[in-house]
Amino acid sequence: MFTELWTNDVNDDVNVVSIILSGTFQQVLQCFLKGQPCLQTAIHHPSFSIAKESPFTNTEKTDKEILKQVWKNDLKKCIDASPIVVGSMVVVGSHKGLIAAYDTESGSTLWETYLDNRIEATAVASLDKESFFVGTYGSSFYKVSISSGTVLWKNDDATDIIKAKAYVSQNFACFGAYDGYLRKLTNLNGQMVWQVDISASIIASIQSDNEENHVFCATLAGKVCKVDFQYGRLKWVVALDSPIFSNFIITGVYLVVCTVKGRVFNISTDTGDVLWNTSVTGHVFAPLTLCSDKIILSTKEGLISCIESRSGRALWTHHQLLESVNAGAVELPNENLFLIDVQAQYIIVDLHQGSLLQNGSLENIGQTFSSPVLFNNKIIIGSRDDFLYCFALNEKTFNVSQS
Repeated sequence: MFTELWTNDVNDDVNVVSIILSGTFQQVLQCFLKGQPCLQTAIHHPSFSIAKESPFTNTEKTDKEILKQVWKNDLKKCIDASPIVVGSMVVVGSHKGLIAAYDTESGSTLWETYLDNRIEATAVASLDKESFFVGTYGSSFYKVSISSGTVLWKNDDATDIIKAKAYVSQNFACFGAYDGYLRKLTNLNGQMVWQVDISASIIASIQSDNEENHVFCATLAGKVCKVDFQYGRLKWVVALDSPIFSNFIITGVYLVVCTVKGRVFNISTDTGDVLWNTSVTGHVFAPLTLCSDKIILSTKEGLISCIESRSGRALWTHHQLLESVNAGAVELPNENLFLIDVQAQYIIVDLHQGSLLQNGSLENIGQTFSSPVLFNNKIIIGSRDDFLYCFALNEKTFNVSQS
């Protein structure tokens, strides 16, 4: 089954992006797609400006009262992958090809391992929490011991970069690559079970339905695909209006995905039918975040939108203070949200109304493309200044008066 919602005949993924954006920002996208070194200069584009001076009025003392740096660790090059917390350790990889584990409380190094090439994919832990899986720009896919950092096996079936977070079940791992293939491997030894030609590069995370009978992927050609997990048979394909960089979400029997142009689609996981669609203003690269029955979307223009997950009804928008946002939102206790832009400027807003509760700027931290994680009242986030940071949230952050 193939549902066509986008009729442009474009064969090259970079050309697809060129249709949407032009100028210097297009070069930035090509860096994302082809793995060029991190840009050290400012980005100048009429729709994607990054301010050189912070618009925030909070004092340094106020910022430090809200978020206090606990520790930081050097991973030698930019960190675009999101960290994962497994037990009492945090694991993350960098452009250096270094993947490391640190104690979440003290930041002490537990182990460091160098893989074959730069790492932008977020690692995913096995169900027994004894290993994790991650891909690299060298087109290799790894299984690594969580306790020691020892490489347990390496698969080289892919022929291009791997940026997407894999899906892992009890016995199998499934990953997508820039070569346009979705592959299923055995967890035991990394042998390939099947591969499916999706015919377009995959950057968004691979996900499964509740029964784990199918896997879903989204591509830079704007396609969403459903694949039978046991046999690797393509069940349906839905072609949308533009490339998909953002991670989608699956809630019940619905898949909600946002294209780079800001079009949001609710798709039946059973049939592939589009049940509703809506739009937000701007271009979306940041992962979607599901909070209860609400979906949070962030744009390159700094607009934060909240929509109802079942209907797509707009609940609120927030367009103050933030510049370009590439990281996903983090749900805090007391039903608040933490959002951060690429310049490390952050806001804390009320989940239900979008009202601004706190704002500030993380001092002495570089650009942030990595989505932060919350663990034990701590925000852990990677930066393009090569460091992984841990910030403690002040208790008052969780007890802001909800008016």
